[in-house]
Amino acid sequence: MTSQAQGLAGPTAVTHSPYYHAYQPKAIPGATARIGVLPARLQHPAASRILSQTRAPELLDSLTRYLGRQPGLTPVALPADTKLNHLPDVYFGSPDQDPPSELPDYVRNLQNPNPGKGVVQLAGWNGQGKTRQALVALMAAQHLDYLLVPIVREANLYFSMKIKSAGPLSTGQATGTDYYLDEGSDHIVHFSRLEDLNSYATVLVLTGALLNARGELVLVGAEGLKDTGVGFQPKRLVTLTPYAFLASDYNELLRPTPAGMPATWQGPVNQWMQRLTGRRPYREDSPYRFLLVDQPNQQH
Repeated sequence: MTSQAQGLAGPTAVTHSPYYHAYQPKAIPGATARIGVLPARLQHPAASRILSQTRAPELLDSLTRYLGRQPGLTPVALPADTKLNHLPDVYFGSPDQDPPSELPDYVRNLQNPNPGKGVVQLAGWNGQGKTRQALVALMAAQHLDYLLVPIVREANLYFSMKIKSAGPLSTGQATGTDYYLDEGSDHIVHFSRLEDLNSYATVLVLTGALLNARGELVLVGAEGLKDTGVGFQPKRLVTLTPYAFLASDYNELLRPTPAGMPATWQGPVNQWMQRLTGRRPYREDSPYRFLLVDQPNQQH
């Protein structure tokens, strides 16, 4: 089987949530589809350090168990001898967050890998070699129609501005109350002071791919789980780590909630599951756009 990402027709740059792209819109699951879900994994060059120095393993385990309990989803284990770097992957982030040499091949090989300022790149890859073949065989053995692949990674998101139907803000001027961080479906964080803002914020995101029984990409998407905050943060300046999401960030994300209240990450994960399985439309309009959009008519 080919190692190249298939079906990269249409735009892969997004300017607002929901952050999803369908490679095969007509193949999105129906209500009776049998869908397996793999264990959640962390995708990061420093993944081994993150897993050993933070509570990331606890988060991945919580995500895996939560998804496995959802109606219509069947938890499945990774096939034996799986090569993690050969599993399907979904890249999500601003074009300048990674040096070109560190971009995955399937992103670097896109015809337009740097779509301009103020957009976020969303691209999927269906895996390669024996690992991809093993996933296809797993679906056949368990009589599955589709397979969900959950991936946690860091991404940089530009700040957004709320627009009106006639265009960006009637005066054309941004004020101190116009700024938002569009982390995903129904997850908008408001910022009231411009001086608190850099051009972007780092967000821990759940990306994912939906594969059909032939191992082809059907739908990819991303939802923000938690941002690292904005403004001047001395603790981040003195913490020399090759990753942005620190142990304290994982602690906050996993902080116990009052009895009967869902964990803070469950809302984004539920949105992710509903959109990737076709239970909620993957494409919806939004009144928010990234501040530096170069292509105002860009659609996702």
